[in-house]
Amino acid sequence: MEWHEIYAGLTQDPGRPEGERARVFAWLELEERIRRWAEHDSRTTAPLPVDELVSDTCEAVWRNLPAARGGATFAGFVFGQYRNQRRLRRSREPRLSRRPVDAEPRLPGGESALDEHAPAGANLEPAGEPCVLLLQLRSCLEQLPTRPRAAVKLRFLDGAPSPTGPE
Repeated sequence: MEWHEIYAGLTQDPGRPEGERARVFAWLELEERIRRWAEHDSRTTAPLPVDELVSDTCEAVWRNLPAARGGATFAGFVFGQYRNQRRLRRSREPRLSRRPVDAEPRLPGGESALDEHAPAGANLEPAGEPCVLLLQLRSCLEQLPTRPRAAVKLRFLDGAPSPTGPE
């Protein structure tokens, strides 16, 4: 289905039986195209809540459909609605700080807790208090997409004990 066909399907008279059918097929195709954009962006940039972004974009397209200038420019209209929703979604998400960490957690013997040569059974709770920095690092790590998270774990944390116990 081409963009002008999607536009024509969405603007069909719902009172006619063929109009309702065309509208349903156009809506499904619209959702699929927006989903492809959202999944691509989620893989290549920061992770996005794809289903929510698709839903919000489709709703914005439907709400602003009278402002569309026809089938010839409908693809640009939909992409503009998508970009607006993506920007709104990203502005609502908490941002991770890119400031450098002032200090790294230390084991009771003075060794770095992040050192790949740290003993596997090392105590990461000096003086009975949880190692807050390591907890923060692990929290940030959980926000990474799956593949980068696995790479960081393999490179830097393989064998390091969890501050809250076995995972």
